Amino acid sequence: MHAKLTTLVAAAAVAASPLLPDGPDATDLLLPELSPCSAVSAGRSDVLSGPRTPRRDGEPGLGADRGREETPRSTTVSERDLGRAADAFAFDLMRSLGGSGNLACSPASVYLALMLAWAGAEGETARELAEVLHIASAHDGEPWRREEFLAAARALLLQADGADGGPAIAVASALFRQQGHPFEGDYSQAVETRLQAALRDVDFAGDAPGAREAINAWIQEATGGRIEEMLSPGTLKETTRLLLANTVTFDARWMDAFLEEATHSAPFRTHAGGSVSVPTMHRTNYERILETDRFQLLELRYKIGEGKAFEEGWSMMFLLPREGVALADLEGELTPELLERWSDALEVARVDISLPRFHLRTRTNLSRTLAGMGLSSSLDPQAADFSGIDGGVGQLFIDLVLQQVEVSVHENGTEAAAATAVVFRLGSRATPSKPKVFRADRPFLFLVRRHQDGRILFTGRVADPRGGEDAAMPTW
Repeated sequence: MHAKLTTLVAAAAVAASPLLPDGPDATDLLLPELSPCSAVSAGRSDVLSGPRTPRRDGEPGLGADRGREETPRSTTVSERDLGRAADAFAFDLMRSLGGSGNLACSPASVYLALMLAWAGAEGETARELAEVLHIASAHDGEPWRREEFLAAARALLLQADGADGGPAIAVASALFRQQGHPFEGDYSQAVETRLQAALRDVDFAGDAPGAREAINAWIQEATGGRIEEMLSPGTLKETTRLLLANTVTFDARWMDAFLEEATHSAPFRTHAGGSVSVPTMHRTNYERILETDRFQLLELRYKIGEGKAFEEGWSMMFLLPREGVALADLEGELTPELLERWSDALEVARVDISLPRFHLRTRTNLSRTLAGMGLSSSLDPQAADFSGIDGGVGQLFIDLVLQQVEVSVHENGTEAAAATAVVFRLGSRATPSKPKVFRADRPFLFLVRRHQDGRILFTGRVADPRGGEDAAMPTW
């Protein structure tokens, strides 16, 4: 079974209404949902100890519950291990964000940003971060293994310039440090060499607005101009001492593009129950699809770089519930292992596709969501222990975890960008038969996924294709 490597990008949930910006749901668009969610079920096990496999009779790839499979403990951590852990985190995050409105998510960006924090965490704070990141075995009495995880993190640092015709992918990280603060040299060196994070000194204490401008400029450059003004005025305080930033960008062309002249307005039933007319792309082609009595799963492939095999490519997957089946129910069941089984069950068939063109722009404060996933001491100025970062001098704690995401799906392909910021403050402590029909005229999920190892770069939900393309972005 291929490993699934989740993109470290945080998730953002925004409700959209046909009446926006003046409708009853306008507040939901401007103020992302911040209530904590129960992210991880009590039965969750660390992926390095073997996943629990959900069981549902009658669906492809689902058999008897294999239960907890113990994997022999290894003295080293492989890239596959870390990839599986990152994917498990991705589904935890998506479930925790919940909601029924539009959502755009890059779990990979959040994951990498939290890895930067975990590298300097100690004690209970380190244990909690390891649990949330599904790498708890790094704290099983062998603390030296943290270095092994950081060494394996190169699997998460995706880079491709797209010059060979394949997707262009870039991942970047940076530490913005308060100048003059006594940061531990070992920590800075570890994240710079292992996680390839750039080190930048700014003056939060004396010039917070100037520090904000410098960070926003770095994010804007790292995302190719897609994300501007990530940090709103007032986000950084005089007591801010460190900001961990991560960005992910993705730009890929469909293997078979949709013809623009085939795009026309068609009805889409929103999550709120109404019907809106949206630009909808159409084409009939041979694609990989899975059909059950509860859903359709369609995979649309992106162009593969010259000389590369299919397994090295990426695709976007669309999970469309059957009439009468709640999308939320399918979301709640998703795990990396289940998606792998469904992916293995995909079959090539002639498909008549109707897919709305959409552009999602979201920004979310993930602090409460992560607290609901088990990240409590990190966010507590009395309990956080990030002494590995500065020797405990500043009693640092995580004040905010912010993310901004943009995803655009159109006739030629997909463009996506995400930026995550973890803000630390001083603490007090053949044309045969009739083609199958895939008509996405109701809310659906999407995932950008690499064939070779199931790595997930972006996920999301389209509840209203009009999205928030022209809507004002909320402040933090």
